Amino acid sequence: MVSPPADICTFFDCIANFSNGKGYMEECRDGRVSMSGGRRGACSYHGGELMAVSG
Repeated sequence: MVSPPADICTFFDCIANFSNGKGYMEECRDGRVSMSGGRRGACSYHGGELMAVSG
């Protein structure tokens, strides 16, 4: 897994606990991004998972 650059949230609207994620980067249905892709409950407070963000 590739870690995103430290300033990634200046380019994307990250969820509040983005840096605590332990999965891959994904977009939630509300347009925000999470680092909990592939994990149970990912984006659960943001409408669910939409798609993985690939680099």
